[in-house]
Formats: sequence, C-alpha cells, structure tokens
Amino acid sequence: MIKHGLVHPNSFLFRNDFSFCDPILSCCIDRGRFDLAEVLLESGAHVDICGWSMQTTAIRCGSSPLQMLVYRLATMRGGNNGVKRREGLSLLRRLAEASKEMGCLGWKLRRVETVQQTLFLTEHDCNALQLACLLRDAEVARVLGEAVHSGAEGVELCSFLFAAEQSVSGHRSDAELDLECAETLLQLEGLGLLDLDTVNREGDTPLSLACKRGMEKTAEALLKMGALPRKGRWKGRAGGHRPTIRSPLFVSLVQRQSESLVSLLLQWKADPNEVVVVVGGEAFSLLQMANSRT
Repeated sequence: MIKHGLVHPNSFLFRNDFSFCDPILSCCIDRGRFDLAEVLLESGAHVDICGWSMQTTAIRCGSSPLQMLVYRLATMRGGNNGVKRREGLSLLRRLAEASKEMGCLGWKLRRVETVQQTLFLTEHDCNALQLACLLRDAEVARVLGEAVHSGAEGVELCSFLFAAEQSVSGHRSDAELDLECAETLLQLEGLGLLDLDTVNREGDTPLSLACKRGMEKTAEALLKMGALPRKGRWKGRAGGHRPTIRSPLFVSLVQRQSESLVSLLLQWKADPNEVVVVVGGEAFSLLQMANSRT
C-alpha cells in the first residue's frame, strides 16, 4: 500500500471519535506489529513525531514512537512473548539511534496513552530511558543507555527506579521488584549514567533508598557497583535548601530495622561509629544508639 501511494508512512490515525490521533508508526507499535513498524521506517517514517489528545479544550501531545515502544515492551515480559519481544528490542535499537540523530531521544512525557489503557507516570515528566527505569525493564534500559551513553541523568535516573511500580505486567511481588531493580542497575553499569553517591532532594542516595525499601538484592548490586556505604554528598546550591542526609546504615537499623541489611552494609565496611543523629545538640553514632536500645 505504501509502494502504490495508498498509505503515507507519516499518516495519522484517529480514534475514539477523533479524541486521539496517533502516527501510524506508533499505532503499529502499540499493536505489537513490529514488522510493519520496520517497513514504515524503511519507507521514511519520522521518529520526531508524537500523538495528540483532544479530549478537552486543551490539546495535549502524547508519546513518541520510541516512548510507545518502551511501554509496549514492558508489557511483554514473561509468558510466551520471547520471540515478539526480541523483535521489539531489535526495533528499539533502530528507533533509539534514529531518535538520537533527530534530537528527540530526550523528549519527555507524563503519560502513555494506548488503545487499551492510559499509563500515568510520576509527577515529573520522563524521557524514554527514565521510563524504562520506572518500569524496571533491564534490557530496554541497557539499549537506551547505550544510545545516551553520557549526560546528567545521575541521581534523577536512579530515583525513577525506586518510584511506584506501574501495573503493566500484572502484580509483582516485592522480591520480583527488587530483582528487576537490581538487574536494571547492573545493565546500566559502566555507561557513565549513574551517580551513586550524591543525594537527591530528599537526602537519599540510591543505596539508602534501596535500604529504606528493604531491597536487599538492589542494595548488594549497588555496593558491588561501587556505592559507598555511608552518607552521600549534597550538590545543591550554597545557601539553598539542604535535606537531612541519612546514611544507609541508619536507614537499615532505625527506619527499616533490618538485621540482614545491617549485616550486608557492615560486610562492605560501613562505619558503625559514623555520626548520624544530632538530638538536643548532642551527636550520636549508630553504635551508641544500638547500645542505648539494649
């Protein structure tokens, strides 16, 4: 149909009484027709394009083909989707490189709207790599990380890994989420994208976040990647808001009360004499706090 001029590779399709319009490339991806998406790319389909929503008086831009593919691949984990997912990962590499060339690899969005459902993301917009981290899809994160391979993702990228789980593949246990998070981090290792020892706006490093959530496999992965088992550093502006910085050991002992996490951190040379709390002008170490509770 494209060859005979019946369909243009950059056509849009309308749905829901013209409330939504999507590039035909995104529609093929949404329906899992990665073979047709490849044909469209071969025929010159644009990747620096997005869908549009006109449900209200305001017109809102939707996801790009790359963002749609990241979401679609996350729904294909497990089950009998191995072959189809491999096809999608091959398409992802091509889309990521094409998006990088066109300057749209870092485009951000707040929601992904498909034919089946709308996926609401975090309160902050996120790009394709951040979306892969939010969905904890290790293979997809690796492909996109290799395409980015530099930049100031850092602490923000890690924060997406620990954000609320999105229900794209059914219910996942805490152990499954922990494993997915650890695997995603390991896939991003060595790409220069992660800052493991700087705290976020809430005063947490990736390691203290993992400890706060009781994610032992993730904590171990971070330690193996070089995360320091102590307080992180703050890179905010001088004179600006400085969060209360807690060490991973403090979080594990006082907030999580996890003996296994404390043991893990001590194995990696966490300092039990590190000053972590100041109460009434007095400073306490974790060892002093532990002794005071016995």
